[in-house]
Amino acid sequence: MIENESSADVDAIVDLYIPEPAASANHKDFLPGSRGAYFHDGTAVRKMVAEDPHLSVWVDRLHSEIGMVHGDRIDFTAEYGGRRFRVHREETTEGWLNTLRRLPSVCPVLEDLSFTNEAIRDFLMLPTFNQGGLILLAALNGQGKTTVAGATIKSRLMKFHGQGFSLEDPAEMPLAGFHGGGTFRQTEVKNGDWAGAMAKFGRLLPATRPAILYIGEVRETQCAAETIKLALAGALVIATIHSESPISALGRMVSMAENHLGDSAAMMLAQALRVVMHQKLVLSPTGRGWERGQISASVLYSSSESSPVAAALRDKRFEQMKSTLSQQSTLFSLHKPDAPQSELLRKLSAT
Repeated sequence: MIENESSADVDAIVDLYIPEPAASANHKDFLPGSRGAYFHDGTAVRKMVAEDPHLSVWVDRLHSEIGMVHGDRIDFTAEYGGRRFRVHREETTEGWLNTLRRLPSVCPVLEDLSFTNEAIRDFLMLPTFNQGGLILLAALNGQGKTTVAGATIKSRLMKFHGQGFSLEDPAEMPLAGFHGGGTFRQTEVKNGDWAGAMAKFGRLLPATRPAILYIGEVRETQCAAETIKLALAGALVIATIHSESPISALGRMVSMAENHLGDSAAMMLAQALRVVMHQKLVLSPTGRGWERGQISASVLYSSSESSPVAAALRDKRFEQMKSTLSQQSTLFSLHKPDAPQSELLRKLSAT
């Protein structure tokens, strides 16, 4: 409820948009603050904030909070009324638009999340990943990549202990602190300088094993190259990337990393890669909490640098990898929950 003022439910809001029209703007659909603000609650239908006067008051207060904290930043987090939001400010033809996405106040564990195939949840918890390598979580925007990454990190720290560090812009999932016998610390990119931040981030690699490094989003060429190199240094590197499929995610990584690693990019990624997972999130507008969303995912696994997947990646035979992805998807769908994961790994490694 909105501070006991209204029956409108702020917790139903997934994305919120608050405009700041330019003085010269003259458009009936672009009004300032709550008068022009709108949101989505998990459906494609736009809902206007101004239709609820109490929600309008709440949004105007949130807007004031954003104005006090953003400074010159265009990406940051803001908190109001016990709720956290990721904020992106974009200058449009009609003025500035604040795009807000609701962030959780507590990081979930994997058991909290709903997967259409529960074998994937268990797969992400395999002890073999403590040996290091790259887990690349791919999806289009707003499909829960950060949530799955955070849940995987928290769950693994609770079970296997060790240390972890993140590099994010901005830090979204509240992960900093102790998790069972494990510890996690979060760092943020300053002034959008991913290149400088990645150069320093490698120094955080702890001697204690198992170790986890989390890259909030691979979107710069040097970030892609450094992510691959870090995954070859002994830590488990978990990174997110925007893509339409697991195969296109690998193609993007190679293409970006080649700017710094040259022809070695594909070979090094083939050595580092253990998992690339592409996911889709379906939200229920009436659901609440983590049960509101259901995650479907397709996974491509590479057991080592000598696996068939690694061989295809090394030669950039992406079309061939589509066939392997299909075979592995079948194996995941046929795997029974009570069957040993070692049997699934053996079958996946042979594809």
